[in-house]
Amino acid sequence: IAMCRPVLCMNVMYHLFLVTRMVHQTEGDSRQDGPQFFNDDYTNTRAVLLSVGCVALMEAVALKKVGIFYFRLLTSSDGDIARMRRMRRTQGGTAQRAVVVAMFVLICVPVLARYLCMADVDLGDVCVARR
Repeated sequence: IAMCRPVLCMNVMYHLFLVTRMVHQTEGDSRQDGPQFFNDDYTNTRAVLLSVGCVALMEAVALKKVGIFYFRLLTSSDGDIARMRRMRRTQGGTAQRAVVVAMFVLICVPVLARYLCMADVDLGDVCVARR
């Protein structure tokens, strides 16, 4: 468990590196014309960038929450820790479930929509960029 925070931090940095690398490579050498990243040719790259960006954001939020909680544990007395354990056992975990559902939606829905568009399923305006 002690390695979770450093690994999560490295994961956030790696995903941010991927995002900056994707944007840098799609800009090209012609800086006078503006970034090519917003052309219609780069719709796949923008979808990947959005997905990786959402993953990095959710990882950073989780890292922040874990850091705050860990600091609270270090500064708490034994009585406060016992009270937090009792509260934790009585909670239904609604907030944690909401975070997991949000992460699932942010990561999986764009990928699923892309595969459905590639399979020529009529999704209305979702597949307009492909045409």
